Amino acid sequence: MPTARVLVISNPEDQHTIEIVQKLVEVGAQPILFYPEQLGDEVHASLVDGLSGSCEGILLGPGEQLHLNTVDTVWYRRPRVPAWNTDGLSPEAVDFARDEWRSMLEATYALMCPLKLHR
Repeated sequence: MPTARVLVISNPEDQHTIEIVQKLVEVGAQPILFYPEQLGDEVHASLVDGLSGSCEGILLGPGEQLHLNTVDTVWYRRPRVPAWNTDGLSPEAVDFARDEWRSMLEATYALMCPLKLHR
């Protein structure tokens, strides 16, 4: 039986997440950590139209990429919004950027359920 790939969406300071990841490893699963607050710095995300004609999300981190259709299950716990340097931005620009990040994340999360139905 193949190893279950579990996408863990959380934040790096959540101690419960760290404990869950350790348990997942103990039972033979492959946890994949995703911290949305790191978007725009070390981690990038994009939603693309896959070759099959369906939309698939790709999360890119330092030297890695994750196609969401390769994930078996998702564990969502207390993720935080992306943080970035807002120096020099107007309040309107900050609001716009936050809305764009939120929309992208919501779309990515919405894709996770239908992708599993088609595997």
